[in-house]
Amino acid sequence: HCLLMRSKQKVLVMSGDSVAHNTHTKPTRNSEFNKTISANERTGVELVYSKAETKPIGVVCDYHSWMKAYHLPLDHSFAAITDENGKFEIKGLPAGTHQLRVWHERGDFIERGFKVTVKADASESVTIKAPASKFQ
Repeated sequence: HCLLMRSKQKVLVMSGDSVAHNTHTKPTRNSEFNKTISANERTGVELVYSKAETKPIGVVCDYHSWMKAYHLPLDHSFAAITDENGKFEIKGLPAGTHQLRVWHERGDFIERGFKVTVKADASESVTIKAPASKFQ
């Protein structure tokens, strides 16, 4: 329920459900998006974030309060969403020292200054640990 995209990239909001939904975002740096998505909408309703955001944007369905997702428009491609085991890969990261930010929906930014050094033409494996209290 998280989606990374580039700023200015076209995203088509679709639905395969037999009932209508709405997609409602309240970004910080972009215009609000609040559109009804018809039942079985397969053509898609266009959504474009013109600017990068500094943290994920909550996406809700005002018709179904339990539905929530997140979008993160960025001006670069160096981001990842973890898999079910918490693993991730960021391809093409240039050589050098980079600062990672780790975000989780329950604890906001878990880590803001995790540094990793990548060597030219090499893969780097790192472990990021956080106490359970950060996820509450």
